[in-house]
Amino acid sequence: SARAGGLDASGYRPALSSTGFFARDGGAVLAPGAVEIALSLDAADDLLVVRDPRTGAVWPDGGRLVDARLTGTLGIAVGLFGRVELGAQMPVVLAQDGAVQRVRARGDLASTAAGDLRVGGKLRLLGSDALALSLAVDAAAPTGSADGFAGGSIAVTSRVVVGGRVGRFAFGVDVGYRARERAVVGDLAVDDEIVGGAATAVAVVRGRAWLVAEANAAVAAGGGGDTLRPVEVLAGVRWRPRGPWLVQAGVGAGVTEGYGAPRARGVIALRYAPVPRPAAGPRAPVRVVRRPTPPPAPKPPVDSDGDGVSDADDRCPLAPEDRDGFEDEDGCPDNDNDGDGIADRDDRCPLEREVVNGVDDTDGCPDEGLIELVEDRIVLPNRVLFDTDRARVKHSGKKVLRAIVELWRQHPEWDRMLVQGHTDERGDADYNLWLSQRRAERVVRELVKLGVDPAKLEAQGFGETKPVAHGDSEEALQKNRRVEFVIIERRPPDAPGTGESGSGDGAGDAPAGGPRPVSPPGLQGS
Repeated sequence: SARAGGLDASGYRPALSSTGFFARDGGAVLAPGAVEIALSLDAADDLLVVRDPRTGAVWPDGGRLVDARLTGTLGIAVGLFGRVELGAQMPVVLAQDGAVQRVRARGDLASTAAGDLRVGGKLRLLGSDALALSLAVDAAAPTGSADGFAGGSIAVTSRVVVGGRVGRFAFGVDVGYRARERAVVGDLAVDDEIVGGAATAVAVVRGRAWLVAEANAAVAAGGGGDTLRPVEVLAGVRWRPRGPWLVQAGVGAGVTEGYGAPRARGVIALRYAPVPRPAAGPRAPVRVVRRPTPPPAPKPPVDSDGDGVSDADDRCPLAPEDRDGFEDEDGCPDNDNDGDGIADRDDRCPLEREVVNGVDDTDGCPDEGLIELVEDRIVLPNRVLFDTDRARVKHSGKKVLRAIVELWRQHPEWDRMLVQGHTDERGDADYNLWLSQRRAERVVRELVKLGVDPAKLEAQGFGETKPVAHGDSEEALQKNRRVEFVIIERRPPDAPGTGESGSGDGAGDAPAGGPRPVSPPGLQGS
């Protein structure tokens, strides 16, 4: 006689990780070291029914073997090496009802039951998140209840997965083979199957909300009627609130009369899925210079006024030098109250320090420039090089880049510069990281066009990971959407090539300390 049991009537198996959709997988894998935990609930109606072979209608008396079912699935997934993803899931039937008298001599359908433990993995064979080819394998252990139609058979499923992402769109397509123990329920005999499906998602709010749709199908490897060809479609939303949580909800229905393809299904899932952060960029090399032990210091020369300039070189041996940054080696005091290197007799603003930026640098008055030099970092105050979601330098931004090149020429001791790209927090974190890298590389190409040696430049994008302003205001978002330039390597002052620049602009005479806005000569007001 036929044996009842060994069949999982659910037909729905959640994807192992957030790289998938509802039940279908994507081609990508989790980032190395990433760990996700998920709880999924699905409620389905008419999962396993007996139909009249003449009319196709469900038998009115005892025809619904599994009428309604609520299943909960707890899962965990982890990413390894950037190419491997492993996971495990344990489903439990939380509640169900149905009539089993047509296929079972005695007993009722258990209202709760354990399902088959599922362990699986995915290996990315080729490509990246933009387009990847992967191999997915999972195995089911017979921990489920055969009497509750919740499993109880050994099954191994192997699938080839192709998936990717283009702009706001993501997709996944897979096909494979499920080898399983034969299960018989009444006139229904389920054996090996060809399985597959397709899914797509579109971001309606970048990095926050997506619309998702998918189709799942199975066909008996040995052929058979519609009962052995379950097909189901699902559609819904995926939403990431602030923090590491991901919420997913959807509804669906079977489009054939196959087992496990319900009249209606509802799915909701909560997943702990932190967004991976980019690793820190390479640090600038630290150079250690070993200097020989200096010989004993000679006797100090005579310095009558004690200003540090020996009388032999002191034009004013009885009047101490005032060390204001202007002709400090002649030994004479200078009347330069603001210390900007311009004597008060020639200074139009004797109490305000001149800003050396290529704009009227000899009048002694501060001027606003296009860029600022703060220690080893060039910053762009209120200057936006790119439009939102674009990597092409704005026309106004090219003036800023010419200012940076002019400053580079004024500092021959600079040997290497890191161009950093940053974005605001709007949108998907992975997309922002990709966009910031493109922006940094675009700026490097523009600097090379303007004459900077490409061997002295390096580009690195940081996405939204290093904000300088917090909040959702347009002002804060604009401040975070920036490009910064960091001098990561200098040559010693006495090294070859660090003398006065050929432009003769006197950039080396600028006062040290504090922010210094800089722009090329003649750009002010253009």
